[in-house]
Amino acid sequence: SDTVVVSVINAGQAAQNLAGTIGGMGIAPAVANSLTQIIGQVNALLSDGNPNNDAAAIAKLDAFINQVNALLTSGKLTPAQANQLIQAATALKSSLKP
Repeated sequence: SDTVVVSVINAGQAAQNLAGTIGGMGIAPAVANSLTQIIGQVNALLSDGNPNNDAAAIAKLDAFINQVNALLTSGKLTPAQANQLIQAATALKSSLKP
């Protein structure tokens, strides 16, 4: 027998968690700021109460993933950091309806 705790959060909370993950990675402040700025835009779109903004939030998450890949290529993120961020952004995207 085992016990599992499952937390259900909304998309806005997931975006805030992703911003917190970025802040806790110990990456250069300019790199962190460039990423958290995009996530801040995603959070604003998800928190405004308009479900029609999900498509715009998905587009911003695609831009975030592209930025993470560019930072990985330039050596400003490690593969582990990039993978963690891309997985979180992809999970958030999959919870939204385009």
